[in-house]
Amino acid sequence: MRIVRDRQSPTTVIAEFVLGPEDIIRLVQVVKEDLARLGEHNFARYRVTLEQVCTSIADGRPQG
Repeated sequence: MRIVRDRQSPTTVIAEFVLGPEDIIRLVQVVKEDLARLGEHNFARYRVTLEQVCTSIADGRPQG
């Protein structure tokens, strides 16, 4: 997840995809849900390190 690993905003990452408006809305929802669930117990699933997750949480989870 470049949003956590590279500290990019969700808006920046999502803007790279060529999607219709309805698909963008759904993708934003999915990203926000994943970010809300991301934690010390499941970080490997998202291919980020524990340190990256802890830093992201301590800095405030990305909002969009």
